[in-house]
Amino acid sequence: MMIITLYLWLSFIVLAFVIGLFWDDESNPKSRLSDWIFLGLVLVLSPITLPMIIWHKLRQAVQKWRAYSFSLNRLKTKMAYGGHALIRKFEKLKCFP
Repeated sequence: MMIITLYLWLSFIVLAFVIGLFWDDESNPKSRLSDWIFLGLVLVLSPITLPMIIWHKLRQAVQKWRAYSFSLNRLKTKMAYGGHALIRKFEKLKCFP
């Protein structure tokens, strides 16, 4: 009985998440029967699809973090090499006390 309850909760979570994404997608017409059948299939296979959805979202977050980290490191490197010239220009303008 506990397995059925867990399965139903997982199915509900997946349904809420996938329907939300489906409904927010402006490019997808809501009247195609094949899309609704696919959503039903995702719901039935929710113990498989939920970990895949989570893995995909985590992978996207890691890729965004790596891109942000890379751009931040590049900025630090540019400031380390080019920052001295910028500071000298400001010193000539008497911007620093």
